[in-house]
Amino acid sequence: MHDAELSIGGIQPQEVNAVVDITETVVRSGKSYAIEPDLARKQIQDCWFTAEHGVRVAARGDEVVGSSFLKLNQPRPGAHVANCGCATAADSTGLGVGRAMCLESMKIDRIRGFRAIQFDLVLTPNPRAVRLWRDLGFQKIGRVPMAHR
Repeated sequence: MHDAELSIGGIQPQEVNAVVDITETVVRSGKSYAIEPDLARKQIQDCWFTAEHGVRVAARGDEVVGSSFLKLNQPRPGAHVANCGCATAADSTGLGVGRAMCLESMKIDRIRGFRAIQFDLVLTPNPRAVRLWRDLGFQKIGRVPMAHR
């Protein structure tokens, strides 16, 4: 269903399982998030669906192809900085889903009054994400040795 237009919006109850499927696959790969890949499915769901995350869904027609969140990165004095995370379905990588979710997050970021977004940790085994964030103007501000096994 990749020929349908991509839409991004708030999550609906019937989309939760699809989002958990996507995030579980991404976490288990060990390439994108510094979350233990052997966590139980419920723990992965709880990591993604925290109250402050503001989870969004990317869909093509009725097919959920990705999910993102945008939240406050740190309380005052860092309350002007948002934190964003994205997860794309394996069969939708390379089709612009991550880019669209990031651009949507950047738009929401401005609406909510944030002045910046930071991606706390982009793992080097995920070169596609690293390239995307650089293409969108994000800068690498450091390297954390041993952050990923």
